[in-house]
Amino acid sequence: MKNRYAAILIISIIMIASASVSILFGIEFTDTGFIEALSYRIYNGQNIYTDFDYVRPPLTPWIWHFPFYVTRDTLEVFIRSLVVIEDACTSYFVYRTLKILNVDHEKQILSGVLTFAFLLHWLPSVPWHTTDGLFFTSGSALLFASGRVYEAAACATLERNPIKRHRP
Repeated sequence: MKNRYAAILIISIIMIASASVSILFGIEFTDTGFIEALSYRIYNGQNIYTDFDYVRPPLTPWIWHFPFYVTRDTLEVFIRSLVVIEDACTSYFVYRTLKILNVDHEKQILSGVLTFAFLLHWLPSVPWHTTDGLFFTSGSALLFASGRVYEAAACATLERNPIKRHRP
């Protein structure tokens, strides 16, 4: 039993350290500022599809425009922190879904930890439609496993809503 708690403690320390490094010094290999730029345009009063073009569903830029109301001085660190929290919630949703499906406890923990590590190290810690899609998909899986089918369908389609995607 002590070995299990020691392993959980070590894994937690590693995850917190990785998240902290990612938040403060995030390495980005892609053009990752485009969601923030679109969100800033929404913050300034522009509308998606009428004032500027965007080929994806509007939820991601719309969600990520809210941090602009909170802070402007430490915006990058604040947004990265929110993305890491979103990654942690996605990992928790995976863990809870497997728990509801009666998967072995060790596999539940391992799946949650590996999901967090995957999201933290494979995807950049910036707002991105992919991380939002994984967040809503894992939430939908949790709702579906809980027997809340209608809520699961709503959550799954939230990121892919049928809003008109071209100029009138």
